[in-house]
Amino acid sequence: MGIDLGGTSTRAELVDGSGALLGRGLAGGANLRSAGGGIAGAADAVRTAAEMALAAAQNPGTAGPGDVPRNSPHDVAHCAPHDVAPRIALGRHRPRVVVVAASGAGPARHDEVAEAFRDALTGICDRVHVENDLAAAFRSASSGGDGYLLLSGTGAVAGRFQGGVLQRRADGLGWILGDTGSGLWIGWQGLRAAAADLDGRGPRTELTGLLVTALGVSPVTGDPCQDLVRRVDDLTPAQIGSMAPIVLRVAGHDAVAGRIAEQAGRALVTSLDAVIDDAGTDGVVIDHARTVGVGGLDETAVSPDAETTGMPKKCAGGVPHEVVLAGGVLSHPNPVRDAVLAALEDRSWRVVTATEPVIGAVRIAQDLLAKGL
Repeated sequence: MGIDLGGTSTRAELVDGSGALLGRGLAGGANLRSAGGGIAGAADAVRTAAEMALAAAQNPGTAGPGDVPRNSPHDVAHCAPHDVAPRIALGRHRPRVVVVAASGAGPARHDEVAEAFRDALTGICDRVHVENDLAAAFRSASSGGDGYLLLSGTGAVAGRFQGGVLQRRADGLGWILGDTGSGLWIGWQGLRAAAADLDGRGPRTELTGLLVTALGVSPVTGDPCQDLVRRVDDLTPAQIGSMAPIVLRVAGHDAVAGRIAEQAGRALVTSLDAVIDDAGTDGVVIDHARTVGVGGLDETAVSPDAETTGMPKKCAGGVPHEVVLAGGVLSHPNPVRDAVLAALEDRSWRVVTATEPVIGAVRIAQDLLAKGL
């Protein structure tokens, strides 16, 4: 079983020995640093997603509302998690190993997080392996074990992989110390721009009205800025990140939103530059004139299908010029993704997109079994 713990959702997939999908589970998001609940909330989400995947395997054909099947009729169960507990004990679909990929499971707090997840999965599996979310995202889409990852979702991070092992990372430090260019950062900058507009420190922007409406800001104090402060005080970082789509939606015609999108793209490419071998010769440069437009970039030049050689070229350090784009900001069309693609196109990099990082967690689990670990 593989489980991907994200800021907006937690997904689990259970597969059999041949790799065929048996069931999928879906639970709420629980980013360890930016969503409410902390480690305990994350552990609850992991347990719920795992139980749902097992329930789906026990009840073929059940599917949760709004979830898209992935090549199997056994998708997301909609029964209550406690309903599956007696069936788990029967062991019919009990996984031999569970890999949980989670943001915040890096060295700084890995042992603490791993212990919480193992406790949460008691009765489901005795072998629980906890990975950071970078490894799962990379493995879900890369053509091999070598290459780069650039992720922007609730958080933001870049990584270099060799032999499937993370060798170097940049950012991914949480929203207080970094995560620049992430959805949280974009939403945060949008709110700051709206506040500056309201009190006259900054330029007028369409974001002000859109964000005030989206947040349901009530006119209580007589001062629009203080009303915004009252509302924002109640938001978790992940909820601030949920404002990012509003910023990106108007970035094509609103100058303030456009600058935020441009800055996000530049920051992400800077993080990628930081992990590139021999960055002095292989670094990526953004063309400023191409960073703000919406939908105008021809991605075919950097898509896997457009490659004529079939394999990405290698840099001096031996790591191929292939980058996996992952996370909600970089896996969907928007001005930030366009800016990153433009920078990579200028260097003729091969780009693939990770749309389901949980697949990477499943692949890591399969590798552990194959190696007898």
